[in-house]
Amino acid sequence: MTLKLRAFVKTILLFTLSFSFLQAQDGRMLWEIGRQLGQSGAELLRTIEYYSEALETDPDNGAYHASRAVAYFEKGQYHEAIGDYDDAIDYYDNRGSHRMAKLYYQRGLCYYIVGDFQRAEQDFTSAIAHRPDVADAYYFRGKLLATVFDQPDKARMDFRIVMSKTQYPSVQSAFARYFMGHPDEAEQELEAMMRRVPGYDRRNYVILRYNAAGFYALNHQPRKAIEYLSEALEKGYDEYEWLVRDMNFISLAGNPDFIALLSRYGLRYQAGREYAWEPESTPRGGDDRGPVRPVNLYTSALTFSETNGNNRLDAEEVATIRFALHNDGPGTARDLTIRVKENSGVSGLYFDQEVEVGGLGVGGKREVTLEVRGDRWLTEGMADITIEVLEGMGFDAAPLQISFPTGAFAPPDMVVADHVFASERGGPMTLGVPITLRMAVQNQGRGVAEGVKVRFSLPENVYPGGANDFELGQVAPGADQTIDYEFFTNRRYTSDKVPIVVEITETSGQYSYKETFTVAINEQLEMNDRVIINANPSVIPTDPRDIQLLSDVDRNLPRAGTRNPNAIAVIIGNRDYENPDVPTVDHALQDAASMRKYLIESFGFDENNIIFLANATQADFNGTFGTKEDHRARLFNLVRENESDVFVFYSGHGAPDLATEDAYFLPSDCDPSLVRFNGYAINTLYNNLSKIPYRSLTVVVDACFSGQSDRGTLTPQASIVRIRSNNSVLKDPNAMIFTAATGAQVASWYPTQSHGLFTYYFLKGLQGDANTDRNRELTLGEMRAYLDQEVPYMARRLKNRDQTPEVYGQDEKTLLKY
Repeated sequence: MTLKLRAFVKTILLFTLSFSFLQAQDGRMLWEIGRQLGQSGAELLRTIEYYSEALETDPDNGAYHASRAVAYFEKGQYHEAIGDYDDAIDYYDNRGSHRMAKLYYQRGLCYYIVGDFQRAEQDFTSAIAHRPDVADAYYFRGKLLATVFDQPDKARMDFRIVMSKTQYPSVQSAFARYFMGHPDEAEQELEAMMRRVPGYDRRNYVILRYNAAGFYALNHQPRKAIEYLSEALEKGYDEYEWLVRDMNFISLAGNPDFIALLSRYGLRYQAGREYAWEPESTPRGGDDRGPVRPVNLYTSALTFSETNGNNRLDAEEVATIRFALHNDGPGTARDLTIRVKENSGVSGLYFDQEVEVGGLGVGGKREVTLEVRGDRWLTEGMADITIEVLEGMGFDAAPLQISFPTGAFAPPDMVVADHVFASERGGPMTLGVPITLRMAVQNQGRGVAEGVKVRFSLPENVYPGGANDFELGQVAPGADQTIDYEFFTNRRYTSDKVPIVVEITETSGQYSYKETFTVAINEQLEMNDRVIINANPSVIPTDPRDIQLLSDVDRNLPRAGTRNPNAIAVIIGNRDYENPDVPTVDHALQDAASMRKYLIESFGFDENNIIFLANATQADFNGTFGTKEDHRARLFNLVRENESDVFVFYSGHGAPDLATEDAYFLPSDCDPSLVRFNGYAINTLYNNLSKIPYRSLTVVVDACFSGQSDRGTLTPQASIVRIRSNNSVLKDPNAMIFTAATGAQVASWYPTQSHGLFTYYFLKGLQGDANTDRNRELTLGEMRAYLDQEVPYMARRLKNRDQTPEVYGQDEKTLLKY
């Protein structure tokens, strides 16, 4: 290929790339004519030599002059660049508006930099005449009109055109807003652009911060201006020739912090003067004489981090390598390049092999950040990375070595780990009543699931009570989340079962999950409040934990051998109290709901014969059990004489009357300090029960009457008293009485099982653990022995306190038949 042909091809490439940037609207300042070619100082010298040689054989070639002008501009030799632009403009002489606009614009930039503002304004006007549709020349002409020639009205006209021709937020439009008198809008636009540009996009990152520094200097905010300029220089901004002549910083010319900052990089601000390099008079890349002073580069604080925090780069993950680069030599470092290579042959790693980081002044320090990505096909092994820091004149730093493990791709496995159907008060599934399907969704795989979505599908005549779709986002290995999905049927639903289709998808579409969960009409539902073990999403991969949305005592209930149609029960769960000084009993409603379910499924009670009271008031107690004066209330009226087995359960607060030391149940509207007047006496309960003609009586009380609870004292400033109670029913051979603790003790909770401690072990005993001889009959004696063994031990283990259940009745009495 002839010299002319090679020069022509290279010229077309350089010429096209340099002007393509002219029309960009990405927030960069457009004086970067040649930077996109990525040439170092030495390469620019070779480029200049190349076109100089080409021009010897073809001295009138305008394309060669234009290409060498770009190289001169990039090297900081602006007067030489102007000479070549003169020749190029003469050569083309109106041979195309696009080319002429570019040449005038680029020569105008050179005049602008060297301070010949009159010629710069003339060239920008010529560029506009050839290409009135491009905003760039309007911007710089407007800036000259506003800051140099004191023609604000003409400047505003140019800036309006800039804003009309700039489709997207840009540095130009932001500065145009400033010069038009809207600094707040300009600041918002610049700050918004900076937030959108990530740190790894180094060039855009530093350019935006450099221009933000110029804006704040113009807006007389020196502290913010210097802060942004310092960050830009530290992160690699190296257009020193522009910086020392940038008129935006005129207000900082005498600022000592500004002067000190530039001195760290071997610079001296000289806006308005002829261009000269300070202090070494050495343009970027060095000159033919070589460096004036030596550079001493070294690194420190090498760190490695990645998304999962397991110190391993996994497939489809990004790792960050950071280190500090220092220069403590007497010379300024130029053309710094970071070169990265991997030595062990691990496949599936991606990183920038070369990164330009600009210059570093005397005493300077810069934080360098490199990213390494693993794709889906990353192999498992140990990556060995070498990082070289190369300086333009050969003053390289010692190489860095870092090794880290890599992990092959592991797929996610999204499943429904557990589910329950529940309603507000439990009981049977009924048409037209809102039902909740509560699910624990878990990633049981070893890989992260991205973009996880859960979708529900319902049959005809069944409708969602809220959203059908749930977005869970990223779910780490072992992490889980709980979803409540509400639905209801209308009265036209005819099937005896309601199928709910659940589908879980993730971003890749390769690891979906689909399952149908069914609830039967009249099936006993859980109570919404009693579902336990809330899922805790994890951001760190872990082994999947066992998930149970229900306590183990609420699963696998023993089934009643026969029905007991005449049995009557009263179940009370008092969790919430109107008096703000009375703490909630967190698990009382769960206790009550579980006891009701056991009575129906294990004891054979008819659910219509169960009085279920949630947060019972004093009126509820009186209306159910009667008063001290009259026992003939609702319970009495339901009992068939000598045919009804009566079961009473209470979970909630109890308290003493401090004057009489009598024990009281606390209704939900009770004031503990006036418990004698608005509580319900335990003696009244037992006395009234003794007057009911039951066949058998069972009373289970998960409360203490010491005035204490797991959340503190119910009666402030009261000391614990010992309860005295004389109850004739305790001696009845047909009665069985179970209480959680002695009078002076506290009835503990079992938070991980969402039950009172006593209720949990009472139900566990009913489930079969107390039936030590494994026959088909559980006796009071077996339950007494079981409770005496388990409750005190677990109270000491969980709460470091004594809790001893009290049991009254004959040991041979049958509690439950299997």
